[in-house]
Amino acid sequence: SSLSTPWNAAFGTFELNKAKAQAKRERVTHFRQVADEIVDAAKDGESDPVKAGLEAVEAAKETEAETTPMPSPLPSSRRSIVRGATS
Repeated sequence: SSLSTPWNAAFGTFELNKAKAQAKRERVTHFRQVADEIVDAAKDGESDPVKAGLEAVEAAKETEAETTPMPSPLPSSRRSIVRGATS
């Protein structure tokens, strides 16, 4: 049992770092999308390309949210473990 405590702490740290990395990737992706939309709006001659770019990204995000199904809160490999533990 004393061996499992360091492993549990290490796994917790790993999962935390993995979640932070995913959040960072999502932020970077968001800012890239916004930058692309701002450039496109400027090329199209918009009077306020920043506002037009932000509005385009928000509209795309709303459309995606309406069409994308909700993902499971657990990865598929973890779901089977959790199901087996509760049965």
